[in-house]
Amino acid sequence: MSRIFVPITLDDLKSKISACCGDDGDIDYRNLTPTVAKDLDKVKFDCENISYEQNDCTGYHLLSNGLATFSFLAGGDWETSVWSCIYWDGKKLRGYTPENGNLWNTDTKEAYGNNDDADLKNARKRWPDNKYLNECDADLDGWFDNYDIEIMQQDIMDRIVPKSAKLQPKIPSKDLADFTDDELLKELKIRANLTKRK
Repeated sequence: MSRIFVPITLDDLKSKISACCGDDGDIDYRNLTPTVAKDLDKVKFDCENISYEQNDCTGYHLLSNGLATFSFLAGGDWETSVWSCIYWDGKKLRGYTPENGNLWNTDTKEAYGNNDDADLKNARKRWPDNKYLNECDADLDGWFDNYDIEIMQQDIMDRIVPKSAKLQPKIPSKDLADFTDDELLKELKIRANLTKRK
């Protein structure tokens, strides 16, 4: 089931996050609010090391669907950092940790580094064509250093949709090229919110 968000600017998101931070220089963004903590607790990771400097992977970003996000990497010295984001849903700050493109054990729901055997088994399942994973033993150190930011952002946009998109009726799977002229005109009016789907 999709979550929804109400678009805000990056500056507005910064203000909302800053209001929750207080004066503490070292912020555990995973526990920014009780709701963010509950959302991000779906994947277990430590916040001994947190990286949120503005770059292509972390910091504040506006996704192509209009979602303003603050993303960060966090993990203990023994863990591969987990990539997570914080966003505004229209009422409160929320957190989300994408699965696709991210580096965490989807079976144990923990950061890689907490169980070498389970981590290797999971990594081999998730990336079956990776030659390194098929040849290595249980030590994955050094392999986990490439997050696929585009895939993670797509995972976010697939899961968290604008409020207006959530309210629109489901579009039939029929390709527009297969419509007759009358059907195409009707479908375009529906998609432009000029008429309602029956």
